[in-house]
Amino acid sequence: MALDVGKRLKELREMKKISVNKLSNQAGLSQSFVREIEMGRKNPTVESLGYLCQALDITLFDFFDESLTDSIRNDKALQVFYRLNLHQRETMLTFLESLIENDG
Repeated sequence: MALDVGKRLKELREMKKISVNKLSNQAGLSQSFVREIEMGRKNPTVESLGYLCQALDITLFDFFDESLTDSIRNDKALQVFYRLNLHQRETMLTFLESLIENDG
């Protein structure tokens, strides 16, 4: 079964708890274009999908990895971690690694 790009975009955007307006502004795309993608009326180019992924702070691999969504849905810690930006994630990982190192 093929991935529904619009549905996936909306799902990821909602998981990040950001509006269409914010996503479109961060991606440098029009709100109407992003809405049209989410409604399945338009298909993004690889370039515009890349901008959307960058705005969502995910990779293209993450976009197409639907198992990621299931993992996040089932784990509160992953839900919070996933909403962090890249810099915040790196800071959190450093902190968590220090906890593990200090525990041993």
